[in-house]
Amino acid sequence: MISELARTIPPAPEKVLQQSPPAFRVARLLLVHAGVRPGVPLAKQQEQDMLWIREEFLASEEHFGKSIVHGHTPVREPDIRPNRV
Repeated sequence: MISELARTIPPAPEKVLQQSPPAFRVARLLLVHAGVRPGVPLAKQQEQDMLWIREEFLASEEHFGKSIVHGHTPVREPDIRPNRV
């Protein structure tokens, strides 16, 4: 899949994606692609989870110290919860 994606992204945006961190902190928010692993401090999150975690994160009601802003799982409307958006 990565090679297929690499063929469709022009060189400049691809370089930006390669140099981007797996998470971005802004004030009380943590922006990640997929989510974070419940029970693991934010400073110890693994990149693999931030890119691919799904059900365990989506089912969690844990507050992670920051509100998590994520994508990865398509939904028809924003899913706004106390711990994540």
